[in-house]
This record gives sequence, C-alpha cells and structure tokens, in this order.
Amino acid sequence: MNAAPVAPPLAGSNPGESFRGLQGLAGNTAPYTPAPGAAGLIPEGFGIRWETGAISFNTSVTFSYTDNALQGSSDFGKQDDFIIQPMVGMTIFQQISENAQLSFNVGLGYRYSLNFDDLTQFNLAPNGTINYSFVIGETVFTLFDRINGNGGNRPEIAGNGLSSGVDFNRINNQVGLSVSHAFTEDTSVSGMYGFTIDRGLNDQFGILDQDQHTVSAGAYHRLSPYWTTGLSGQAVKTTFSQQFQNGFITYGAGPMLSFQPNEFIILSGSVQYTISEFSSGGQISDTSDFSGLTYQISASHRITDNVSHSVTVSSGVNSGLGSNFTETFMAGYRAAWQFHERMGLNFGFTYSKMTQSQSQQALVPITFPTGTFLVPVSFIANDEAYLYDFDLGTGYQLTDRASLALNYIHSIRDSRFATRSFSVNTVTLGVNYRF
Repeated sequence: MNAAPVAPPLAGSNPGESFRGLQGLAGNTAPYTPAPGAAGLIPEGFGIRWETGAISFNTSVTFSYTDNALQGSSDFGKQDDFIIQPMVGMTIFQQISENAQLSFNVGLGYRYSLNFDDLTQFNLAPNGTINYSFVIGETVFTLFDRINGNGGNRPEIAGNGLSSGVDFNRINNQVGLSVSHAFTEDTSVSGMYGFTIDRGLNDQFGILDQDQHTVSAGAYHRLSPYWTTGLSGQAVKTTFSQQFQNGFITYGAGPMLSFQPNEFIILSGSVQYTISEFSSGGQISDTSDFSGLTYQISASHRITDNVSHSVTVSSGVNSGLGSNFTETFMAGYRAAWQFHERMGLNFGFTYSKMTQSQSQQALVPITFPTGTFLVPVSFIANDEAYLYDFDLGTGYQLTDRASLALNYIHSIRDSRFATRSFSVNTVTLGVNYRF
C-alpha cells in the first residue's frame, strides 16, 4: 500500500522531495485504507464558482471487510471486522490577490466498526495551504501555512494479541518562509524555514506529539533540455512534548539528478549523507545515533495514453516509536490501465524492510505532569520486519458526478518475532458523489 509517510521523516529520509516532485517513502497504512488511485474519470466544474474563487462539496461512503482487524499473529488468531465509513468534504479556493492564494480541503467522517467499539469514531481530515508571495528584485519570497491530517499505521506496530485496535489519526501544521532566486533561465537557488506542530487527535499516541524546526536549501541547474542536476541540504531540530521519545538534531546534504529524454519517460535520483544525533532526555533508553547514506530513485513510463507504470526504490530513516529511529528500505511498482473511457485498473506492489535502532521495554506506565500513560500497543524497539503490500483496484464513472471504486489489499508482515508477524486481507467498496 502506498501512502504518505506517517512517521515524521528525519532530514535525508526522502532527499528528493523538493526536486522534480519525487515521492516520499511509502508507509504502512491502516487495514481499512483503500488502495490509492482507484481508476475512473475525475469530474471537474462542479460547485459554486465566482470570478476569483470556488467552493465545491463531495460525499462518499465506503464499505470495508478485513479478516484481521487487530493485526494479530497466527499465535493469537485473526479477528475480522466490517467497517462502514460515510464522509462529507468541502474544497475552497480563493485568489486573495495577484500574489496570494488560499486552498483548503476538509473532510468530516464517521467510522463504524461492527465488532470493535474503539475503532468506531468521528474523523476530521483537513488539508490546506495559504500562500502569500512578493518579489524584491529577482527574488521571490513566499509566506506559507500548510495543514494536513492523516490516519494510518506505523511499521513498528503489531497487534501482538491485544483486544483493541490502533488509532493513529494525527494532524500537523507548518508555517514558514521560502525564498527562491533565478540567476539565469537554467540556474536557480532556493531556501526555506518552517516550524511544524504535530499532534495526535486522541491520547493513544500522545507520546509522539512534537515540535520541529526545519531549515533547507537547494541549488538547481538545467544542463540541457533533458538533464537537470542539483544539490540540496537541510537541518532539523525535533522536540517531543511528553518527553517519551528522545529529541534529536539531524543534518543531510547531497546531489540530485533528473533525466527526461522525451515526454513519456522520467528518471530521477537523489542521495544524501545524513547524520542524526539524539539527546538522552526522553524516557526510552536508546542511545543510538544514525549516520549514513539515504537515497531515492524513481522511473516513470507512459507507454500509451491509457497505460503507464512506475518504479521507486528508496532507503531512508524515520523517527522511531520506542526507539530513536527506524531505518526503512522500500521498493515499489505501480501500473495503471484506462481500458475504457469510464473504467480503469490499477495494480501495485511494495516491498519494505524496517529495522529499529535498539531494544526497549514496552507497555510500561509512564508518568508525566499531565498524567500517567500506558503505551497502548505492543512495540519492540529492536524489531526487524519485512512488509509486503499488494493492491488491486478498479473504478467506474457512473455519471459526471458519481463514481464507484473497488479495491483489494493483501498485506504481510514477517517479523523476527513470531508473535509480531501477521497477514491482512481487505476488500473495500466506495461510492463517491460530487455536487
């Protein structure tokens, strides 16, 4: 399953993110998350529109069945579940001025679990940006505010026989300033400072609530119509509000290269050398630091107007859960076929290997000024696991406003600890309507 990373990345974990739109590391998603990019046409032009903006609405309902809702191993047995999840969403766009835009999406949903009360809840999914740009000489300055919410899972988490589910809904907001300057048509530099607040929408994973300062810079040069090269670097300082995890400072820098021989093929690669130094002020006993290469290579090929596929290989490091950090290697393949004007097919496979930095006792009561917390899921911080995710999806555009999506996901987690190995099968049917 491909999804945005739910673990906050250390600098260098996806060094190509700001270079030609490279994707970040794939994360492990919740059992109820549909496969991404279900095929079908995307209708446009709906909603209320005016000269400088628009507002549109959409609604959906998904029905999901999973045979292993709590990610239990064979030692503990699987427990199935059926999920009904209606959602309403709103999208707002407003051109505030020549240099300022507002774009915001928000969704409000309700997830009903047939078998597990703690998996029944309301969900809020905001996603928006505010940008204000101004020019001084040849330099463009942009003030921004970006907010997004995500629900997902962590590769460190396994059910381990617990009778409750995992709720990993989080929200983060970043404010900052970016600067870009073009020396010539082919050569430019950029820089950014951002301050991020990351919080859980419930108390289950409050131990990961954090504040983050990020400074980054890059230089890019187009060698020819086909080749673009660059160099980027960043520094990140992270502190955790509950002081369970150890805070850290991390640095990364390295080159990037992109090759586009024609309009059908794009090849991109980036590598950084990353150093991450962790404090000892948290509750966990991990004293490990990280230093080494992180990289990402991607290739996309549009075979015809209706058929495309892509490959991504990456190696990175994310902040840990019960350990200082988690190293992840990922290789993924995706293919899409629009075999009918209203219908298509998607296939994806992702292989990941994750290794945690050091062992740590789990399920221990931790006392903070705000109260006593018990880490609610089993994690073992010296775990090493292999994750295999397969997804197959199709979609059908019923009308200009309504569409259907059907997805199947098969996930396997193979851990060095037998009780933390499991498999999950999930089938999801979704109905979407825009107005």
